[in-house]
Amino acid sequence: MTQLPDSKWSHLAADFYGPFPSGEHLLVVIDEYSRFPEVEIIRSLAAKTVIPVLDKLFSSRGIPDKFKTDNGPPFNGDEFKAFARGLGFKHQRITPCWPEANGCAERFMKTIGKVCKCAQVEGKSWKKELYKFLRNYRATPHTSTGIPPATIANGKPLKTKLPQIPEVGCMPEVIHDKLKLNDKQSKQKMKTHAEIKRNIKPSSIQVGDKALIKNLEKGKLKPKYEAKPFTVVKVNGDMVIAKRGSETKARNKSYFKKIDKGGIVRENALPTRDTHSQDSRPKRRITPPNRLDL
Repeated sequence: MTQLPDSKWSHLAADFYGPFPSGEHLLVVIDEYSRFPEVEIIRSLAAKTVIPVLDKLFSSRGIPDKFKTDNGPPFNGDEFKAFARGLGFKHQRITPCWPEANGCAERFMKTIGKVCKCAQVEGKSWKKELYKFLRNYRATPHTSTGIPPATIANGKPLKTKLPQIPEVGCMPEVIHDKLKLNDKQSKQKMKTHAEIKRNIKPSSIQVGDKALIKNLEKGKLKPKYEAKPFTVVKVNGDMVIAKRGSETKARNKSYFKKIDKGGIVRENALPTRDTHSQDSRPKRRITPPNRLDL
């Protein structure tokens, strides 16, 4: 479960949405403290296009401490590394093949996608509908924090077409305490739901263990796991880094299946039935039906 940052605009999450029929993309940057989204329309995913947009954003909002993204371009290139090093922020790339690690941005992408698709179906301008949605989203209490993102980010409510009631208790310390409590309760609820739904159990994988990695190749005849095992060289929270010869892979713990020293593959044990109690129960007596003899 991701911890709430101590202040606004210190931890950011970014992702792209698109392309649109016009060839444009959306660069979305979300403040993980306030959930305030910044959305920019760009025409290319190249570093020479993305970096100036982020540079402009950081000049108005400030330089973050941490900037979280996926492993795709342009975030995996040398130009972005130099950009992060020059401004002095930490660039965190999430675990490969595990978009849940960037859940704050991923959830917002689903919502923004619905808005743009609905505008396309209804024959409306997707840009106009996007701006309308952003105004309402920023001014609406967030489901996790219970406070509008604009109120947290700007220190005051965002004016919209809807009538407003004067805010009570908008002092920064009051907002922070309420936000922290609501955020913790919401994340714990989502975490519990996900663990029950996926039947998640604690992982015992440690450095030095032999393990198989889930096969990402699609196909009916493809095995679920790769045949040759890897050796775990590092465990960092839910991310596991394993090595096999010169090949190194980083995946979430759920992608690994541990192998015991005897070569036995251990599946995650599911709750088993108590066979003793079943055998001790009285068995049902089956009586054949009475037939009519003619």
